[in-house]
Amino acid sequence: MIYVYGDSFAYGSDLKPNDRNVAVWLGKELQTRVVNRSMPGNSNVVMCHQLIEDITLSKLNPGDMVFVCFTETTRFSAWDEQLADAQSTELSKYTPIFPAGHSPSRHHELFKWSCTSDQGIYDLAHCIITMYNACKCNNIQLVFGYAFGTTISEYKSETMGTKREDMITYIENKDIKIANKRFSEFEENYQYGTHPNADTHKKYAQYIASYFKGQTI
Repeated sequence: MIYVYGDSFAYGSDLKPNDRNVAVWLGKELQTRVVNRSMPGNSNVVMCHQLIEDITLSKLNPGDMVFVCFTETTRFSAWDEQLADAQSTELSKYTPIFPAGHSPSRHHELFKWSCTSDQGIYDLAHCIITMYNACKCNNIQLVFGYAFGTTISEYKSETMGTKREDMITYIENKDIKIANKRFSEFEENYQYGTHPNADTHKKYAQYIASYFKGQTI
């Protein structure tokens, strides 16, 4: 079994009805069943919550595989009691908030005062460490990737303080599998704000599958 966590890229937004997304292709490449937990607008923190919840509820078990396709660090999520709990868990009350203001007006001030670029980077680092340790303790094979945006190692080159550099160095020194290429890099003439086409989903799935198979990238 492989569980996939991500945003609209891994979800397969804008694909045609008969097109297969990256999760489906991963299942075919690895010859296993698939559960795609990706959601349009998902944030890195909620991906982490989803994975921990799935382990806690024994949906993920020893021997399973996990692929996490991170989104941009400027994307956050807010707990919103006004949201209808239409899904089976409380995670349905998380709603995405974006810097461009594509979220409910009641969240605009929250983003303005609490959702900083530094916060997003620290969140990403904490998510990587938390998910890595949770999967390692439960004998779950884990591979990280990025839909688009800046990778954790690229943030290290920015002058944002020693503490953050130490966290990133800690991540780099662990046996954490992080794909070198972003999902968006497999799309020819990719433009920010668009979603990958069907062919790109297949190519990226083959690329990510090679990490699970232990092949040299």
